[in-house]
Amino acid sequence: MMFSLKIDDELELALPTEKSARRAYEIITENYDHLREWMPWVTEGLTADEIREFYRRTFMRFDDGDEVGMQLVYRGEIVGGTGFVNIDRKARKLEIGYWLIESATGRGLMTRAVERLIDFAFDEMEMNRIVIRCAPGNLKSRAIPERLGFTREGTAREASWLHDRWVDLVVYSMLLKDWRVESGE
Repeated sequence: MMFSLKIDDELELALPTEKSARRAYEIITENYDHLREWMPWVTEGLTADEIREFYRRTFMRFDDGDEVGMQLVYRGEIVGGTGFVNIDRKARKLEIGYWLIESATGRGLMTRAVERLIDFAFDEMEMNRIVIRCAPGNLKSRAIPERLGFTREGTAREASWLHDRWVDLVVYSMLLKDWRVESGE
């Protein structure tokens, strides 16, 4: 199954494939220090096989509707990843997570991608609540929900293990009714 969400002529979200796993591994390795600072899954022993297996499981979870993991593709090159986790269809809520290589930061690419995911979650998946969680010190990541008009609900203390320490997570949310106001619908 091939699935993608076109954002514009330069940017799209695409399901990962076994073929794209190798390139994803390469860019993660090239951006190791940048990504490791905030991503608990970026570890010293990360292998290409682990990325390929992660993509295989992601593809299966997409088919099951449990999770949607996608690659952010800018001008034909993978520059990051994003998607939906902790999908609860009964409660009509989910979370969005994301990562971006260093050379792609500061261009608004992830903000545009997350905005497209929000529209998809509310319009196609009929969700009512979207959550984004970011470490307090991860200012670039926090800028995305703040820029998109999310409500800061508070800070979950020691909510994530990051390599060798606990980190707090700032919790942001967007409700369907608020998104309609933000987007002018």
